[in-house]
Amino acid sequence: MKNFFDKFDKNQKFNLFVGDFLNKISGYPTRNDITEAISAEIKQPAKSYVQDRNSLADIVQAYLDAVIDTKVNLIRQIRENYGHRFNTSVDVYKNILNSGYFQNVFSINFDTVLETNFSNMLAKITPMEGTNPAPDQLKYYKIFGDITSFNNIFISSQDIRKLKLLDFYSDFFKQIRKEFSNYPTLFLGVDLEDSDLIDILDFILDPVEEHEPIYIVTYTSIISSKSAEFIGKYNVKLISSGTNEFIDYFKEKSNKEEDELSEKKFVW
Repeated sequence: MKNFFDKFDKNQKFNLFVGDFLNKISGYPTRNDITEAISAEIKQPAKSYVQDRNSLADIVQAYLDAVIDTKVNLIRQIRENYGHRFNTSVDVYKNILNSGYFQNVFSINFDTVLETNFSNMLAKITPMEGTNPAPDQLKYYKIFGDITSFNNIFISSQDIRKLKLLDFYSDFFKQIRKEFSNYPTLFLGVDLEDSDLIDILDFILDPVEEHEPIYIVTYTSIISSKSAEFIGKYNVKLISSGTNEFIDYFKEKSNKEEDELSEKKFVW
């Protein structure tokens, strides 16, 4: 929203961390949708394997430990579910990316919405692979990888432990920590009850001696003790304006720029 951005220098760039809410209003499955679907497949007494019901990674781990199906088949099912979404709109993402406010984009989502529809604007970087961005591209960090490759997705608790511990991924996280040190970060549409989000953010931020301010616009009104501890530890600022207000602002800004462009006359 305009009042938020007016507090900064007009040339200030931000990191953008996109959350589930943007997927939801664009017609794509959210992490919570995936969590509920997988959880429904786990029968008693295997449900006792789940350590944290707000963690997709823990639920996937319980699913695999109970030998309900293989990881390959699970990922294939999730991928097919993304592929079956035909009545979708990416206007929200288009307006945000065209706003000119952002330098980097982060996500823990597994979908390929952004890189599929905005490949000219984004250079995707995952723990396993990355591309050098062109001068006019934003870096797009997909922290848990994505659904396109069985070897490039970190979806279970065991996967994420490896992601944190193995030296192979250390340069990836060094890059992310550098971005948090260089730019203020705006979290838009994130679910603060998502334990995987809080855990990976704590892992990223804990070694950072000094980071730029962090602002969270969340669509959840309830803050758990775990989220409250994270907010206090890193001096996170919660924004009272709703996610939809930011979305409306980006839309209004985009429409205004398009109108101004259409009004320009050809002059001899």
